[in-house]
Amino acid sequence: MPASIFSNDIPIPDRRKVIGDAVLDGIGNRPENWVVSIHQPQYSPDYVVTIEGPEDFKWTRRFFGNEQTPEFIRNAVGQAVAAVRQE
Repeated sequence: MPASIFSNDIPIPDRRKVIGDAVLDGIGNRPENWVVSIHQPQYSPDYVVTIEGPEDFKWTRRFFGNEQTPEFIRNAVGQAVAAVRQE
């Protein structure tokens, strides 16, 4: 099972899909299991992205303001997972 979104509670459906797709695109097509959680706290406009992967990889980052574009999130995720070797 490659990357999958375990949870995504961004309340606006279009944003939920676009941000979820950006995270999955950032991870890319990898054979290992990757599990993603995307959370928008109730009283905050932040997006909190948590990714768990192989080799005990765990990464969490808050995206706020100008950082909430799909391109920015895709690039940040891509840089974060780049260090994990692919099987």
